[in-house]
Amino acid sequence: MTFESDSILMTEEGKAFFESSKSKDPKVIVDEFVQIITAKMGATKKLSTGLFPKQINQFGHLIGYKLAQKVKYSQLRRFVDAFKDLERKTDFTELLNELNLFPIYLIHGYSKKEDLLLFTHLLNHIIQNEWIKEPDDFETLMDLVDAITAYFQCYESKED
Repeated sequence: MTFESDSILMTEEGKAFFESSKSKDPKVIVDEFVQIITAKMGATKKLSTGLFPKQINQFGHLIGYKLAQKVKYSQLRRFVDAFKDLERKTDFTELLNELNLFPIYLIHGYSKKEDLLLFTHLLNHIIQNEWIKEPDDFETLMDLVDAITAYFQCYESKED
């Protein structure tokens, strides 16, 4: 049994989503993510009202899988560590100010490794569209980043 078909980790709907999406272009994946989440957010435009655990798991699984095919953990880890540093901020206004500068780091990382496009495009969209308005939105973003990292590590370890 492969990790991707392990029924303990994925529902039937999750398996279907994963199989239908894993060969798609990164921009298409992000565009679909944005459409799904935007529809669920409604007028609030808050990440926490549009992204639920089911979607965090599905998109984290798919993005983690796609990234593990092309990049090394150390390349992804730099971004994850930067998010973890933001998570330690106690002043939410300060966190938002630093988060709004984050696209600069994403651009720098993208210019060095095109294979990070999926991750950088997704995060840049969330930040630039100001979906992080309250602490619970940032917590939802961190849940997504954690899911991506966890699935990435599962697939990366299969290759080693």
